[in-house]
Amino acid sequence: AGSLRVHGVAMPTMEGIVNVLNHIGAQKKGKQTRVLWHSLREEPVIYINGRPFVLRDAERPFSNLEYTGINRERVEQMEFRLKEDILQEASRYGNKILVTDELPNGQMVDQWESVISDTVKTPLEVYEELQHQGYLVDYERVPITDEKAPKEGDFDNLVHRISQVDMETEIVFNCQMGRGRTTTGMVISTLVYLNRIGASGIPRTSSIGKVFYAGNDVDDYSPSSEEAILRGEYAVIRSLVRVLEGGVEGKRQVDKVIDKCDSMQVCRFMS
Repeated sequence: AGSLRVHGVAMPTMEGIVNVLNHIGAQKKGKQTRVLWHSLREEPVIYINGRPFVLRDAERPFSNLEYTGINRERVEQMEFRLKEDILQEASRYGNKILVTDELPNGQMVDQWESVISDTVKTPLEVYEELQHQGYLVDYERVPITDEKAPKEGDFDNLVHRISQVDMETEIVFNCQMGRGRTTTGMVISTLVYLNRIGASGIPRTSSIGKVFYAGNDVDDYSPSSEEAILRGEYAVIRSLVRVLEGGVEGKRQVDKVIDKCDSMQVCRFMS
């Protein structure tokens, strides 16, 4: 997100994680930079020979399995169970597991991967090993359903954790493609950062959260016009802006941050 300490990536390989941490400066040599890494995937993930894999329905190989409402503890339990199942199945097939890869042209191909216990890892194990290697990386898992807004508790969790770290901490988000969920996390993190340095642009009063009538403070654009839609002037947003104290300035600031984090996806238009 420009010069801010907020970054977004797609689901990385183990080598990719190390490359990102080295680029940021979290490696064990020299001056270290602390990194708070958030995985926003709710789908159970497992690393096999350094590459991430997920479970999919054989009838819908291009669609994620949804576990809306799942918490971190539960998804990580599923990942540890997945690891056990993989190793158990591999033991019956000459230490090999059948996986499916997607080629650049969209074709699905099956192939056998040779595995041993040390080459099958959960994401938590991957980041714990990096910590033991000297990388200053803290790993957080905030499971969010793809193409859906985070739950209220997810917002609270992200805001709480981001607001507690040192201001010099680099914040990294990843989901599957590094688009919807990742961009949402980047927007939240940037807003928290601006608020912490007093640059949110939203007036602070002792009555935050109260409602009022905005009168003509909100321009009366037609919500159905193309120009209004590009500005995010949806009817529900306009109604919210009208009744929230600081709503007008708040929306302006959120729009600026959304535009700043739009390199992969403009989350203003997400469903």
